[in-house]
Amino acid sequence: MQIHRLMQTHAILWITVATLGVGIGGDARTIQVNLGDYARPTLHGPAGGLATTWNSRGLLDGALKDSAGNDTGVNFTAAGTGPYGDWWCDLELLTSGLFDEDGGSLPLVITGLDSNKQYDLYIASSWGDKESYTSFSSSNRTDTPSPQTADNRTFRNGSAWVPGMNYVLFQNMVPDGSGQISITYGGVGTYGILNGFQIVETGLATGTYESWAANPAQGLTAGVNDGPMDDPDRDGIVNLMEFALGSQPMVASRAALPTMARSGGGWVFEYDRNVLSRPPSTTQVVEYSTDLLSWTPVVVLSTSAGNVTITDTGSFDHVEVTLPPQGSAIFARLRVVR
Repeated sequence: MQIHRLMQTHAILWITVATLGVGIGGDARTIQVNLGDYARPTLHGPAGGLATTWNSRGLLDGALKDSAGNDTGVNFTAAGTGPYGDWWCDLELLTSGLFDEDGGSLPLVITGLDSNKQYDLYIASSWGDKESYTSFSSSNRTDTPSPQTADNRTFRNGSAWVPGMNYVLFQNMVPDGSGQISITYGGVGTYGILNGFQIVETGLATGTYESWAANPAQGLTAGVNDGPMDDPDRDGIVNLMEFALGSQPMVASRAALPTMARSGGGWVFEYDRNVLSRPPSTTQVVEYSTDLLSWTPVVVLSTSAGNVTITDTGSFDHVEVTLPPQGSAIFARLRVVR
């Protein structure tokens, strides 16, 4: 098998156009946890859940069940004082819970999630008619600012779920490589409350170029070398392509560039794609030509389709594009657009 490594890095191959703002849909799976001793038939949380399956402290046995009663392989640990069964949220929302006194930093850790998926996490926080003010923060990637607070000092739970008062919502959270989401919570000047949570699967994990570039792990400096067409390590691979390939923008290396190899009478163009750059975060197109003038596009989707085979390997997708026989010469390139 003869292997040819593509060395083209001209910026026109990886141009930047208008930012896409489309979310990924999909069948959502919801897991619901009540930190009280049992689940009443009228139990519901910020994301609903009335007349569905809840995991309650008194019923926990191994992995959690989803809202339809199916085993999930997901579990959690949480710390705090309590729970106690003699205080309740209004409207029979969530029963009892854990609490922290002023200034603490206690964990809620959810494990067994899919690191290639993203989730909305609703956290209930209310102490009935008593005052509570709770701060929640997370180091996981999320589209929602962190920390967030549930300030129930004046509202005192009220008659409905209200964000920022008796619950907080972390949107599109991405578990770490081990499938874990970690939250810390604590009281601010009074008691901090953790009643329970609902975690809703929202689709495949995607990221934005901006969040990737702003991550300190990349080593980029805002306004200096973090632009999509910048190439701070001068290896000929611009930042947007480094994002798509999952390579390091401050470490000069061409090891992540696509390759092309003979396969039967045709060719296979292949590369590893950072899962955070899946559509709609970027649009990736393999183009091939026999004369460098006329190019035929092949769009790379989130999953296998047509002559594109995508294998999920965890943090990366291995992408193989089978190209038809083209005679004595063929050229191919990868174009990434955001």
